[in-house]
Amino acid sequence: MPPAYMDEVFHVRQTQQYCKGDFASWDPKITTFPGLYITGASHAALIYGALKPFRDLSLEEVCHTTLLRTVNVLLAAACYLIICNIYRKLHPQVTTSYAMLMAVTLTLFPLHFFFIFFYYTDVGSLTFTMAGYLAALHKRSFLAAALAGASVLFRQTNAVWAVFILVAAVSQRCFRQERAKWRDAPLETQIVQLIKYCWQHKGGLLLEVGPLASVPLAFAAFVVWNGGVVVGDKGNHQASPHLMQPLYFVLFCALALYPIFWNPRKLTQGAQKMLRSFQSKPITLIRLLATATILAHYVVEKYTIVHPFLLADNRHYTFYLWKKVLSAHPLAPHMLVPAYLYSGWSLWEGLRTSKQLSLLVAAGMICTIAVLVPAPLIEFRYFTIPFVMLVLHMKPPVPGQLYVTAALWALVNAVTLYEFLFAPYTFADGSRPRLMW
Repeated sequence: MPPAYMDEVFHVRQTQQYCKGDFASWDPKITTFPGLYITGASHAALIYGALKPFRDLSLEEVCHTTLLRTVNVLLAAACYLIICNIYRKLHPQVTTSYAMLMAVTLTLFPLHFFFIFFYYTDVGSLTFTMAGYLAALHKRSFLAAALAGASVLFRQTNAVWAVFILVAAVSQRCFRQERAKWRDAPLETQIVQLIKYCWQHKGGLLLEVGPLASVPLAFAAFVVWNGGVVVGDKGNHQASPHLMQPLYFVLFCALALYPIFWNPRKLTQGAQKMLRSFQSKPITLIRLLATATILAHYVVEKYTIVHPFLLADNRHYTFYLWKKVLSAHPLAPHMLVPAYLYSGWSLWEGLRTSKQLSLLVAAGMICTIAVLVPAPLIEFRYFTIPFVMLVLHMKPPVPGQLYVTAALWALVNAVTLYEFLFAPYTFADGSRPRLMW
């Protein structure tokens, strides 16, 4: 691996300040809370304590890039176990071996796997969010609050997922009796029941999930005080109504899950279902398709945002995606509308048939939109947590589809890591940048 690269330069340098005991210094280029640096410095201190009896080293010498990168390797191992347990909790009908296969597959998800080997915030962000969710599913509110709070220290937008975890915790209590009956109830009925339950049990709920509610409330207070979500470099991270982000996301998810959603059988089923709908309710179907198509084209035309970083930084795959596909022709973005619509429908079908509460599915969709839409930059890393949440809650695929998905992701990982490690290119100034997500 090369020395500290891109954002690692800021992350490693800040952690090394912590290892020196300097907690007052702060790099203005850093936009996140210090969760990664606290974790990295603590990890270095533990290694230092273990090595001190055998070697004459200082903590500053131990706190180097290679050691700090091992933090995410350890967090990824924990994340695998957490995801396995979440899946068993959400889908009690699946076997332990299937849950392990799902956890292995999600560990291989390219946006997650690639950053396991870097000192970035992504792996810790996912791990602590998943840990908070698992604790909430086991009704451990104080632990869930602590873990969700830790996830916010890695990435501020995880406060939105703390809201999702809160909704899941309250729903679990509200619908614990006759869950199958409520699962089949309309969404509006579930919402009304949840509101009634919260009002009738407000005292008990305050004690049970109050700690979890304090995480998003505390973050909201911080946003008011800070004048925004970002710390540090606010100029390049201004929130904007980037309504194209959900369309990018659904297409990305459907393509990432290609063996599940783009296989011939799934495409045939989609065509047959549309034909049956057209035969039974032609006017309704035409109106629905026309409305969705018009809205999608309107969003493409009015809410496509091109961040300066997207055009200037050719060290990311998104630079080439924009240059070669999305801006190859003025009509290119509009030509993808059918793919956006099919992808959205496919993901909805996967969630609708998953035996999860519609309320929880709706909450996940709202949280995904809340996380993605304010971001002006197309950054695939922002998709990681929404993607994992999507896969965890959708209908379990057949094992063969998971095996093929895992194999394809492993191939993508091999190619992207090879490109990064062994195929750098040279700038005019002699520097050798490397391609990454």
